[in-house]
Amino acid sequence: MASGISVDIFGPSLAVVMVQAGWGIEHKDTIVNALKETTGINDVRVRVGWDRVNKDHGGEGLKEGWIEDEDEGEEDGTSFTIMENGVKYLYNPGETQKTGFYTDQRDNRSLLSSLCSGKSVLDLCCYVGSFSLNAVVNGGARSTTGVDSSAKAVGLAADNARVNGVEGKCSFLKDNVGKFMKRMREEGESWDVIVLDPPKLAPTVKGLSRAVTKYTTLNRDAVKLISPSGGILLTCTCSSAMTNGGSDGNLFTETVIKAVRNAGRTGRVLKKTHTAGCHAGGGEYLTALTVAIDPIEGDGGEGEEEV
Repeated sequence: MASGISVDIFGPSLAVVMVQAGWGIEHKDTIVNALKETTGINDVRVRVGWDRVNKDHGGEGLKEGWIEDEDEGEEDGTSFTIMENGVKYLYNPGETQKTGFYTDQRDNRSLLSSLCSGKSVLDLCCYVGSFSLNAVVNGGARSTTGVDSSAKAVGLAADNARVNGVEGKCSFLKDNVGKFMKRMREEGESWDVIVLDPPKLAPTVKGLSRAVTKYTTLNRDAVKLISPSGGILLTCTCSSAMTNGGSDGNLFTETVIKAVRNAGRTGRVLKKTHTAGCHAGGGEYLTALTVAIDPIEGDGGEGEEEV
């Protein structure tokens, strides 16, 4: 990952996202040829990143999306199967976000699977179902429910469950996660393990105050759905402003602690993790907190950072 460029390797294909798209597109041929020479992979897909960032880096007029390689004649519709942590995924860059799959969460998905044996799992902002699938395939979860606002994403998630032969344990539905959580509270539903991995809510420091409010609300509502007998919350932020915010870089941790208290629960932070090792040098944007939520009648426990 270089400044403004992210490259993921998916089997026989390279996916390149250019966020600072102005200079990236200007030197696209040089970048693509260098990647082909270095990796030996000739199928290189290039995607323009987010418009709001492009405008700050000479990308006026560029639209987010995949760029067809006129020389190679590559078609965005090509699909194939990739595997991560022993879990299979149908990969089609033209049907997905960013490079098509969030490889930076690989280690956090593995961590989650170690906490799910025999448990019910709620996967909020599930995208293509990677946390859910790891929970079932590798973790032995009893059942998973994935929720995402994108119909395309939950469709891919359901396809991925079928590819892995676990469609009987995984369900996915299109819904607004905030509305879904409110409805589940009203219906008295709860889960043993909840994953909350929302999209970037603080793209810049300017939006930090508003983002803190959103993260607090989302995490509070998620904690309210943790089983009364206790459970686990794995909550993430992909906003570098949240990860690095606060006087000592603990803004996200402080926000989650506040959310747990606002939900009327107690618990402790078990682990703070970041990106997978392959993202070394660019992993300061992602933070994942594993939080143990105590039984409603229990105390705060001992050991890790008290909530």
